[in-house]
Amino acid sequence: MGWRLKSIPAKDFPEIALPVSKSISNRLLIIGALGGFSIGDEFISTADDTLLMQNALRAGDGPIFLGNAGTAMRFLTSYFSLTPGIRQLYGTDEMHRRPIRPLVNALRQIGAQIEYIDKNEFPPLEIIGGAVSGSDDWVEISADISSQFISSLALIAPYIENGLRIKWRGKLVSEPYLNQTLNLMEMSGVSNSRGPQFIKIKPGKYTRQPTDVSAADWSSAGYFIAHSILQQKAINLLELQCDGLQADENLLHALSAAGWLKWQSLDSGIRVIPGGSDPASINLDLSAWPDSVPVLCVLCAATGVSLTLKGISHLQFKESNRMEVLAAALRCGGAVVDLHQDTYSQAGRANFKHPAQLKTHADHRMAMAFSLLMAEWPALSIDDAGCVTKSFPNFWAELEKMGYRLIEDNGRE
Repeated sequence: MGWRLKSIPAKDFPEIALPVSKSISNRLLIIGALGGFSIGDEFISTADDTLLMQNALRAGDGPIFLGNAGTAMRFLTSYFSLTPGIRQLYGTDEMHRRPIRPLVNALRQIGAQIEYIDKNEFPPLEIIGGAVSGSDDWVEISADISSQFISSLALIAPYIENGLRIKWRGKLVSEPYLNQTLNLMEMSGVSNSRGPQFIKIKPGKYTRQPTDVSAADWSSAGYFIAHSILQQKAINLLELQCDGLQADENLLHALSAAGWLKWQSLDSGIRVIPGGSDPASINLDLSAWPDSVPVLCVLCAATGVSLTLKGISHLQFKESNRMEVLAAALRCGGAVVDLHQDTYSQAGRANFKHPAQLKTHADHRMAMAFSLLMAEWPALSIDDAGCVTKSFPNFWAELEKMGYRLIEDNGRE
């Protein structure tokens, strides 16, 4: 069985209600747990990843299931190393293929007791908490897989006797997410000293929940911005703000610079106004905002805009090997794709001449990006529509405002 889109009457001026950013939610949940205060509901996402984080923070000793929530696995590995108790963190098979060795090695440098239960370098993990003692030396960590390893260490640093001095090796991927962590920590009462390849965080305490934070999710907004461009229909993205706290705000500015749209900041959010002609080509380094890669690749394939990307090697460690999944789907539609370790190029407009089912690999961002293809070619379907609950449980309901309803691909309407 699969799922496809059926055209329905669209709203004249769609107003899209976006979810709370799970990136912000998960960081604030750790801050609140360490600081001993609750986080307001307005900052708590209903995404699966955040629900798993909340359940884990309430759990006692023993096994804790984290699904394929990479952020939860990484942040809780540090959190449970600091707090007393014995836990086993495990997840889905996909989670058990996502590397965690750089974080484990760094935590062991400050006394953490962590063992691999099955395969070295990967979850599941057993953690004997309360052993972290800190160090006057630099804690060194690799930065080329995920900035979340550094964020994970930074979040617990104020509660370590001497604080932490963290130094990273290699190019820091997804740097805006580390900046987000440090900004939220500072809003909560903990300052830091930052250099090109290091952070210094002194002992301290989180004393308050940030209040002046726009929590609507920019990563989710990108799919509706792309639908707006394909339909040439203006939309409002409710509660969204351009404040620089979330990496995927960059997509709006990149598409605006390419001439695809204009935008306005409103009291209620952001208005996107598509217009102009398609650019001849787009060339970007997306190492800092990789979650926008799927929507950008599919948008360019649907419009025939040539695309060149670099800084994408770490996408192999996401919920799926995203570049391989994208390349397979777009080649099926006739796009010319050239994929290497850290570069990607794409040319030609996709043209799906026959019905086909696109494989999401249970990856929420693949399902949402493929909605653009299903809207353009109604005979296309996807194998898993439910995986969007990982970040955007109401995605398909909000897409109805754009004129598309998700239905089972069984020939009945």
